[in-house]
Amino acid sequence: MNRLLCILSVFLLFQVPVQGQSRYAVFKLPFSSPDYDEFSPALRGDSLVFCSNQEDEFLLTYHDGTNKGLFNMFTIGLDSLGLEMRPVVLSRALLTPFNDGPAAFSPDGLELVYSRNQEINARRRNVLKLSNRLGIYFAVQENGAWVPKGEFPHNHAEYSITTPCY
Repeated sequence: MNRLLCILSVFLLFQVPVQGQSRYAVFKLPFSSPDYDEFSPALRGDSLVFCSNQEDEFLLTYHDGTNKGLFNMFTIGLDSLGLEMRPVVLSRALLTPFNDGPAAFSPDGLELVYSRNQEINARRRNVLKLSNRLGIYFAVQENGAWVPKGEFPHNHAEYSITTPCY
């Protein structure tokens, strides 16, 4: 029941019964910012993982045509959701200078499937011209760290595959 409550608060939805229909109220969590885009929340144990283009002092990332950063995967503890805490990058081992995420986790939380740009050694202009398509990639947790384990065999340079799930 506690997990269900967390899921509902993660999506920022609180049901208010109204005769014959449901209504929802949306609330911004303290770590959310009007300056960044945050989406695709996924639960992993006692943490929330989501995609965001927020800046991080250790990230080397390009910016899109609107001068916003490209997307990375961030995490924050569920016990921190109501506090003024900042999310941290999910894994430095999975970072690229381009788009990383969204992500989904296996039921045991030890396998990760995520989306990212296929060519991570490309130039910035290649991403902005949409010639660097998105693909799906895999990682596993070993000794507490995420280790990349390859790509989806159907990734293709001519089209994007994104938003994986288990």
